[in-house]
Amino acid sequence: MKEENDKSKKLQTVERALDVLYLFHKYNGITLSFVAEEMNMSTTVAYRLLYTLADSGFLRQEKASKKYYLGEKSLLLGYSAIRSQELEKTAYPIMKRLMDKCGLSVILTSLTDMQSLCVEKIEAEDDLQLSMRVGGIYPLHKGASNRPLLAYMEQVVP
Repeated sequence: MKEENDKSKKLQTVERALDVLYLFHKYNGITLSFVAEEMNMSTTVAYRLLYTLADSGFLRQEKASKKYYLGEKSLLLGYSAIRSQELEKTAYPIMKRLMDKCGLSVILTSLTDMQSLCVEKIEAEDDLQLSMRVGGIYPLHKGASNRPLLAYMEQVVP
C-alpha cells in the first residue's frame, strides 16, 4: 500500500527528465535517437524532453552533430552540490597537509552507485598529473585511489 502511495506522488514527466540528465554520468554527448532507445520511449516524447531541458538551460545542443550536452544550469547545480558537501570542507586541510608532508598528489573519492566519484584532488607540483577530474565518476576497478573503497566494501558474493 505504501509503495502505491509513493508512486502516486511522483510526476512521471519529471522523473523521465531527471533520468535523461542522469544519462550524462555515463555518456558525454547524447542524441535524440539514443535517448528514445535507451529510455524505451517514442522519439516524440524524447524530443519534447530534450527540447524542454535545452530551452531551460539544463542541456545545450551542438548544431553540427545534433548531440546534446549538459548546459550551464546543470553545471551550476553540480558546483552547488560540490560546495554544499561538508566532507570536502573538512577533508581539504587534511589533504593539503598530507600533500605537503609527502610531496604527492592526494585524491578524495567517494563510493556512489558502485562507482567512484572524485570529490576533491590536490596535485603536487613535482608529481605526475592526475587524470581524474573533480566530479568525475570512474569504475571501481580502475586506479589506485579506488583500492581502499574496494578493500573495505562488504562482500557481495559469498
